[in-house]
Amino acid sequence: MKGSSHCDKSRPAMPEFYMPAMWPVGLHDAIADWVGAWFWRRRMRRLLAQDALGEIRLGGARAVVELGAGEPLRLIAQRRACWLRGEC
Repeated sequence: MKGSSHCDKSRPAMPEFYMPAMWPVGLHDAIADWVGAWFWRRRMRRLLAQDALGEIRLGGARAVVELGAGEPLRLIAQRRACWLRGEC
């Protein structure tokens, strides 16, 4: 194997191809934020559809739900990251 040295007997030699056991935490957080944002926006759109069909009444919350249903995923994901991890 490459990378081995006869002076360093305590550490195993590093193989030519190394794949870490865990993917980057930042990537995991970003994916979780995007998926969470998508579910949240879908929930807002579903509430609007149910309100239009008369199944539920949104009342005074309708303006907030309409705003959330029309917001871009990027803004929702950024707000979620800020709220969960303080990444503002």
